[in-house]
Amino acid sequence: MLKVSCGQFLRLEEALAARVRDSAPGTPLAIVTPSRKLADRLQRLLCLERGMTLLNVQFHTFYSLSLEAAQGAGPLPGALVSEGLFHDKLIDRLLARRSSRGLAGAYRATIRDLVDAGVDPASFRENFPDLLPDEGDRKRLEFLLELQERYLQALEAAGILSGPGLARLATAAVQNGTAASLSRYREFLYYGFYDLTGTQADFFTAVAEAYDVHAFVPYQPRHPAFSFARRLYDQRHQQAGLQQTAHGGCSAARAAFLA
Repeated sequence: MLKVSCGQFLRLEEALAARVRDSAPGTPLAIVTPSRKLADRLQRLLCLERGMTLLNVQFHTFYSLSLEAAQGAGPLPGALVSEGLFHDKLIDRLLARRSSRGLAGAYRATIRDLVDAGVDPASFRENFPDLLPDEGDRKRLEFLLELQERYLQALEAAGILSGPGLARLATAAVQNGTAASLSRYREFLYYGFYDLTGTQADFFTAVAEAYDVHAFVPYQPRHPAFSFARRLYDQRHQQAGLQQTAHGGCSAARAAFLA
């Protein structure tokens, strides 16, 4: 079951602290954050500021939770190399014969977005052959698709698993019931997410369908300062089949708007 609490960050901190406090002592919980820095902030909040004992509470980033789920299904099919210099240098090498060499960081960001979104170059060409009417735009898009293919082929040849590849493995493990270690958590508390890539969203959906999930989303409806998070909220709202009432309640799940 998916529950959603929305509001300003200070209100979300209060709601998260109340949820942890209301759990029975020693209840296994997974608190999932977008970054390790935010996880450290929540640990200080709960332990130092609220005086809680976090026995059996595990703090995860999206990446570390994906890793735990994927490893529970067996050995990983490749090595993990963190985002950064290695991947930039690989893109730079693939661009060695083109005048665009030296822009590896920019191309890497674009390729990462394509991979994260689950874009398959062959399927894209087949299903959207006439998407761009301008010939110059079509050539530039084809260059990016070719670069993506060569990049993924180079990773496979080197025995390296990409971040999106890890997320896909984690999603499959949860859906197949082979992410055994995740069963130890009574509830997953997702905190502070206002955007998810395609592969991350698939993993989140799989976890929410298999386990109890409470998402704490920094969002206030109709407030312009929170427009950055509207897309994520709308996606999760539709996904869970939430029917908002005048009191913020929902039929298929519960969404609380924190004043």
